[in-house]
Amino acid sequence: MDAESVTSYLQLLDEQWTRFSAAQDAVENSCGADNVDLEDNVRIQAETWYSTAFANFNRVQKCCTQPPNQPATTQTTITALIRLPKMGLPSVSGDSTEWVGFYDVFCSLVDTSSALSDGKKLHYLRSCLKSYALPIISGFKISDANYKEA
Repeated sequence: MDAESVTSYLQLLDEQWTRFSAAQDAVENSCGADNVDLEDNVRIQAETWYSTAFANFNRVQKCCTQPPNQPATTQTTITALIRLPKMGLPSVSGDSTEWVGFYDVFCSLVDTSSALSDGKKLHYLRSCLKSYALPIISGFKISDANYKEA
């Protein structure tokens, strides 16, 4: 997903939120006092979904627009000499509650790495997916050309 697509999705999300809010206001006004708790719960759930989607799109946008990695500084070189435990990549099943944490880690360890080809990045991405998420990209041949689309 490129930066322009993310911007379009953010605009669409904002438009849909405006429509939802207007419709929810109308529902709340027509339901009366008997259903206030139910309608409050609906609005709270919708606000949670909207906030999560908005945050996810902003993170994707940030990842798409980050400048390339800068050359290693002396501090980075010294830090690299310290032997740390190996970091594993998280897995994601397609549950939206897992996405933000997965995306942050995957971007920081794989997507922004200039040392990896896009084909290797796609291989790492595929190895992290399970359950509902895996079939979404399982049809993509592992190649540099397919990473951005996947």
